[in-house]
Amino acid sequence: MAYLAVQSWGDEVMFHNCPTRKENKYWQDDEVYYEIRCLTTCAEDYSITLPKGTIKKLIGRDMTWEDKPVDLLTGETVNILEWKQGDIGYFFETNLWKTVKVVINDIMNGYFVATDEEGFKYRISKDDLYATEKDCELSL
Repeated sequence: MAYLAVQSWGDEVMFHNCPTRKENKYWQDDEVYYEIRCLTTCAEDYSITLPKGTIKKLIGRDMTWEDKPVDLLTGETVNILEWKQGDIGYFFETNLWKTVKVVINDIMNGYFVATDEEGFKYRISKDDLYATEKDCELSL
C-alpha cells in the first residue's frame, strides 16, 4: 500500500502505511516510525518526500495540509478519525466480554492510553477504538 499526504510546510510525501497527524504539524507512519526507532538510531526514513507537483500527476488533483491522506491505489481519500486527548471512544474488552467506554488520556507508539468510568487504564490499538458503541459492536 502507499498513501499520499502533504506536510504543514508544503512537502508532498508518500507513506507505506496510512499516516496519522502529529502535533497538528506533520503526518507520520507510526508503524514504520516505531520499527525504525527500535532498530536504528535514524528515524527520518519513515516517508518519501516527493518532488512538488507529483501528487497532482498521480491522482489528478492538488492536495494541501488540510486534506486527509489519499490511498494511491484507489485515489480515494482515507476516512480516518483523528483522535485527541479527552475524546471518548469504545472498544471491546475480550476479558470482560463487553464494550467499554473510555476517555483518551494519551496517544503513544500508535496506541491509546485510556481510562474507563471506574478508573481502570487500558492500552488500546488504534484499530480497536471506535467512535460509537454501535460501531464497536458491528466490528465483532
